[in-house]
Amino acid sequence: MQRRPRYPDAVRPRTGILLLSLVVGTSSAQEVPESDAPLRGHLVICGGGKLGVGVRTRFLDLAGGSEAKLIVIPTASRHAEDDDAETYYTENWNKLGATDVSLVHVRERDRGELEAAAQKIGKATGVWISGGDQRRLTAAYGDTAVLTALHELLDRGGVVGGTSAGAACMSGVMIEGGREEAEIGEGFDLYPGIVVDQHFRQRKRFGRLRGVIRDRPHLVGIGIDEGTALEVHGRRGTVLGRDMVTVYLAAGGGREESRTELRSSNTVDLVQLRRAARARNEPPEFRPFGPVAGTVVLGGGGTVPDDAYLEFVAAAGGAKARVLVVTTACANPDRDGLKTLEAIRRMKPASVEIAAWQTADAVTIEDLSSASGVWFLGDRPWQVIDAFEPEESTAALRDVLARGGAVGGTQATVTCLGSALLRGHPLDDAILFAEGYEHGLGLLPGFAIEPHCSQRNLGKALAGAVSADRAMFAVGIDEDTAAVIHGASLRVRGKGKVLVYQWSATRHKPLRAVCRRKNDFDFVEWKMR
Repeated sequence: MQRRPRYPDAVRPRTGILLLSLVVGTSSAQEVPESDAPLRGHLVICGGGKLGVGVRTRFLDLAGGSEAKLIVIPTASRHAEDDDAETYYTENWNKLGATDVSLVHVRERDRGELEAAAQKIGKATGVWISGGDQRRLTAAYGDTAVLTALHELLDRGGVVGGTSAGAACMSGVMIEGGREEAEIGEGFDLYPGIVVDQHFRQRKRFGRLRGVIRDRPHLVGIGIDEGTALEVHGRRGTVLGRDMVTVYLAAGGGREESRTELRSSNTVDLVQLRRAARARNEPPEFRPFGPVAGTVVLGGGGTVPDDAYLEFVAAAGGAKARVLVVTTACANPDRDGLKTLEAIRRMKPASVEIAAWQTADAVTIEDLSSASGVWFLGDRPWQVIDAFEPEESTAALRDVLARGGAVGGTQATVTCLGSALLRGHPLDDAILFAEGYEHGLGLLPGFAIEPHCSQRNLGKALAGAVSADRAMFAVGIDEDTAAVIHGASLRVRGKGKVLVYQWSATRHKPLRAVCRRKNDFDFVEWKMR
């Protein structure tokens, strides 16, 4: 039976500033975001009320400062056609130093006016959407050239900001109104996977937003207080201003509803939150233990022993081996990739190449289909999961092993090779199980893996992992050491040791095996050979 890890309080992620404990519900499949691609530009999503100079200055700086080409969209307001509207909506930006500020306002959906407005936005570096009634915004610009131009502005690295109604319209599922129960419409979807509410604590909109998330548990609920903003760029959200941003995840998948309050300068990883929401709604499959068809080599960090590289290349075909070195998770892929490439090249495979994939696609899968060895390296395991989690990609990696080949790695990427992923949170690797990033690629089914084991005193964490899921093995590898796994056995290479943990149903506690160089350990028999 396929299972997910169960987490006792000792290892469950704790609600806090950097990580939320989350919730689940049902949803229609077409509403689930198709991509977690980082946002190229910036969003400055403001909760209404009086914005401090700091928030406005930050928006202007992102748009280019005194060189910015700003567009203000006042359409949400009933005063957008007033005689003094242009002065009213541009003077605050002029006072901050902006010299090129103009309005875009279309009330009726006149095609010519919309095309002209879109062309103006096409030349802008920043667009500010003022407050009022968000329904006026979507009525005027929904599914028009203006909306397309806003998305294109973000794609080319520009900034879109908005306050009150201008914030509400930024999510795809848009709260149009309502007191206790939200009235829902279709927003601009400038950042998929979230729903925004504004004037949040000041107008006591807790229940309204929670109701939206309960009905759409695949979404992340974001409530923004007055005088406060959430700046979004890449995959990160950072709080600006004087008050708070409240983040909700619906209950589900065995987890309670989560509510986390973020203050100025606090940062969250929005991709992690979106993944967590979806996982509560549709928990990913957990692959149980099974013998490994090919060979998996796990480096514990530091220097990979030459005999571990030699065994990796031999398992991949020796002189006929075709090896790919995957630098997806590297902070410095050129430096780290070349160093590893040279180390593997000394073992004389037929070929060894660097694969700097950031997303797995048809070309990636084609390359994997001709590889007999794949080596991962880097300290950003979540990037490996983002790139290789689609079933076609993981199937291509499993096929390398099924053909009798080898998969290996070192640094934090080795954690991705198991079924359970440890320390996968993009912002805090002290968190053992991070929602949204608690499942690995499953190339070692039924395993959780930790490098740097003795150096970082991780034995207790590994014991906690098997206590959380008692059908799982946990393997900790020292630096300058490697574990070579084939079938149901493990061999140690290098000068350190490898710890193996499994839960004992008879003793009601974790068992530990200490494996050293030249040891050959059998997982099933739980003994040295």
